[in-house]
Amino acid sequence: MGIPFGIFGLMFFPNLPESTDAPYLSKEEIQLAIDRLPPKKDWSHDISLKSLVKRLLAKPDIYIFTLYSVVACALEAIVLQGLFLLWMKANSEKFSSYATTTYPLGIQAVSIVSNVGAGYVIDMTNRRIPMVILAGALQLLVSVLLLIPNLSTAGTFFAFYLAGTSYIVNPILYGWASVISQRSGDDASRSITLYIMSMVQSVLYTFWGIALYPASDAPYWKKGYIAMIVVVFAFFGVTAAVHWVSTLVILSQSFTDFSIVGSKISKD
Repeated sequence: MGIPFGIFGLMFFPNLPESTDAPYLSKEEIQLAIDRLPPKKDWSHDISLKSLVKRLLAKPDIYIFTLYSVVACALEAIVLQGLFLLWMKANSEKFSSYATTTYPLGIQAVSIVSNVGAGYVIDMTNRRIPMVILAGALQLLVSVLLLIPNLSTAGTFFAFYLAGTSYIVNPILYGWASVISQRSGDDASRSITLYIMSMVQSVLYTFWGIALYPASDAPYWKKGYIAMIVVVFAFFGVTAAVHWVSTLVILSQSFTDFSIVGSKISKD
């Protein structure tokens, strides 16, 4: 399935707004895309090591976004570690092989709908905090339910399916980081930042699942569920830091725009 999508991307991905030659975009649409972007810096595509490292490490963005990515990824642990499937296999007397193959797919459906739905709401409202609160509150509920040792089968199904809503964090995480980084007009720095955010998630799961959600603990991951409650509150805390960075960048951009306007007025 990946090959046709890859070919489609190579053939139809529109490239940058200022350099696109996509035949399916009109001149008006291209101009609209350009107008929506903040002004680019002269050095925005400078990828020389010294310059790029200095631009990355001199700002708080990279540190806070990286931490946010780690925490947000940890919020998806119940789904990513496949705990529902392990729980079903640990209770194999209750479920057929057909059930263990098909029932977990419902979680993926919830994840997809949550991901797309959250992205749509954020795009329509331009507000992310409500989705942050929703994602955190739902995962807190999931953790509390699953901490109940004798939770009924129906309740366990409900909790694991509800865990799929953790994918709400994806449009929050990458969309917010991309928008904030984009305001600086530094494309190279933004690309590296988003890449590092993705990379640290892979690093996290080299040990996170083994430490907190080992298969040997099935069907009850008490320490993992307690850790998830801690992660929820960490998610809220780091969100506050990201909001601070966003406000800082907006104020900086407003000051720069004001200075430019003032300079033009004085020249006139």
